[in-house]
Amino acid sequence: MRPFWCDSTTRQFQGRSIFEKGTTLWKNPFNAELEEFVAAFKDLISPIMDDVAKYGLKKRHLAKHERSVNRFYNSMILGREFKCEAAKTFQKRFLRHRDSLFTFLKEDGIPWNNNMAERAIRHLAVQRKISGSFFKRVADFYLRLLGIAQTCRFQGKSFLGFLLSGGFDVDVYKEKKRPKVSEPMGKAADARPASGG
Repeated sequence: MRPFWCDSTTRQFQGRSIFEKGTTLWKNPFNAELEEFVAAFKDLISPIMDDVAKYGLKKRHLAKHERSVNRFYNSMILGREFKCEAAKTFQKRFLRHRDSLFTFLKEDGIPWNNNMAERAIRHLAVQRKISGSFFKRVADFYLRLLGIAQTCRFQGKSFLGFLLSGGFDVDVYKEKKRPKVSEPMGKAADARPASGG
């Protein structure tokens, strides 16, 4: 039977942030302190993830959970002296990452996981696998181009268009809109004189 803390919402958030993808939890299945800690975290994160699924990453819907986060920190992080090493480790990690862990509650559009970051560095891993290694003289250039390409991609801008523009700042770059050229259809097309040639 799977422990209660293995539902998908909690596991995804834990694996993406503080917890070690459940390995510590699986290694300590009967540790009451650790189970209490994880249960408190599950009670905190489940309603937050429900609201993310329902409303998206909107501050106006998620800010109400900041009180719950503060209660969690006061009861489980700041107000506790754990005996279990695994619980102490998690307690330290939550303290160290307090400012960044729940940023998505305070600002619109901040993802609650690091999927975008993992996706952004995937190209680097693929290139390293293809070429076997990187040489210092090309690594800097490749990383700059990769950074520009990823920024263009996330902002919905053309990478080639930015390079051809000669600009230095992707945030300032605006694509020129091409004039739409369309051929008339129907009666208007029939009334048009044929071009000679």
